Amino acid sequence: MVLTARAKAHHHALELESFRTLPDFSLGGGWRFRTYDGGRDFFSLTVGVELPVWSRSVYGSETAAHREHIAVIEQERLALVREIQGRISVLLREIEMVDVEIEAIVEIERPALNETLAVLRAEYPTGDSEFSDLLRTELRLLELDLRKISLETRRDQLHQELRIESL
Repeated sequence: MVLTARAKAHHHALELESFRTLPDFSLGGGWRFRTYDGGRDFFSLTVGVELPVWSRSVYGSETAAHREHIAVIEQERLALVREIQGRISVLLREIEMVDVEIEAIVEIERPALNETLAVLRAEYPTGDSEFSDLLRTELRLLELDLRKISLETRRDQLHQELRIESL
């Protein structure tokens, strides 16, 4: 936004410079009393055009300076746009990777652990599985849920960073 405002200011200065090099027109009128011509009144009407012949070199250097400032500002703006685009693409890739991990937890890992836990619960009363196996599976399930929550939090942070970068 600041770069845009600076560029606009220099563009307006360029417009003003172009007006300085245009000719000025003038119109004037007057009344005189002539004493040497028998005391007759004399009315005059004058039309003039000022040509800015010598001022072009002064204004030309100012115009060149404004054009140079505009070019520098445009380069800064383009560099900033490229930097923001780079950060946005990194954020989008990271969001995609987090989404893939969450999807793997929800569709593959969690169902597999739930199935293992169901089998262990069914076998435990009959003595075919040990209590420690049941607890380890429950613990892995809780760790998996914690990892999923952590990934969802990270995804929300990344979305917020993406919103900030997009402003």
